[in-house]
Parts: sequence; structure tokens; C-alpha cells
Amino acid sequence: KCIASAGATFGNSGEVRLWDAGTGAELRVLKGHSETISALAFHPDDTRIATMHLARPPVLMTCDAGGAGGPVELFVPETPFGFASSCSPDGRYLLLGTQSEPGADVYLADLEQRSTRPLLYAACAERAAVFSPDGKYIAYTSDESGRPEVYIAPFRSGAPVSDSLRVTKSSGANPYWSADGRTLRYVDPGGRVMS
Repeated sequence: KCIASAGATFGNSGEVRLWDAGTGAELRVLKGHSETISALAFHPDDTRIATMHLARPPVLMTCDAGGAGGPVELFVPETPFGFASSCSPDGRYLLLGTQSEPGADVYLADLEQRSTRPLLYAACAERAAVFSPDGKYIAYTSDESGRPEVYIAPFRSGAPVSDSLRVTKSSGANPYWSADGRTLRYVDPGGRVMS
């Protein structure tokens, strides 16, 4: 397993850096993006990484995690400024966080159809959406209660989310699933990881 980072952290905003998750050793640097990378998400087979850059319009790209070749443009999503946050287990869908007025929303990119559509779109801010390992659910953060809380909802192949369940009671953000999908973890207001 490896971890990745992107953006201006290391001076070159068009690079993706990969590290070995066990040793912390840098494995490789993926170059070739012409703009600052806003976020990335691994493809489920860990061979590709989806990236979006900060330019307008945002461009969804993919690059080989092994370093072969440079980044390849997939398409220009019809979304406001965006962040790639999670890829579905089958590799078909990508959750995109967007910044727009009045707040943040979550769009769904269909990588086969090369299209995007709103998935979580409301007056409140929704962000940090992630697929469950089996692809049947998404978890996300929303401030619809007046403060950030973590919600889960069934994923229905792109239909807008309508029946969410709040799983936190006293605030939470940045949810992520355990590898087996049985545990949902999140960060509480004190910065502690909770489940």
C-alpha cells in the first residue's frame, strides 16, 4: 500500500508524490501536471490516480501510479471548482467536492459516460464524501444541523441522495471507512479519530 500527496506542499504544485505506507519511504514522483493539483483519489486497483487541478475550468485527469507516461485528461467536468475525493470500487464513479455559492456540494463524475451531475446539492455545505468499500453507501460531512456532522446514505448509481442518516451527535468531519466496510471513522472537533 502507498499514500499520496499533491499540491504546493513540496514546491512543485504539478507533482504527485507516493510513499510506502509501511516504511514512509518515498517511492516515486509523478510529474507532468501543468496546474496546481487540488486533490486526488486512488482507483480501486491502486494502479491509477484521479486528479483535479485548480485552474478554471477544473480538469479531471488520470495518471499511472507506477509512473508510466504522464497525466491524461479524462474530461472537463460540468462543476464549479472541484476536488476529487473518492472512487467507487468498480472504478466507474468519482465523487467530487465543489465550492460554490452558498457552500460546498458533492457531484458525481461518471468516468464511462464522461459526465457529471449533482449528488448532494443543498443550501447547506456537504463535503468530504467517500464510497464504502462495497460501493453501496457514501459517507459525507454536512452542516445542515448547524454544525459539521457525518452522514451516511445509500448510493444508487448516481441518483441524488435523499435518505441520509446522521451518525454523529456532537459534530464530526472527514469520514472514512475501514477496509472491510464495517466501521466508519471520523474526526471529532478536538481532532481525535472516532468510530
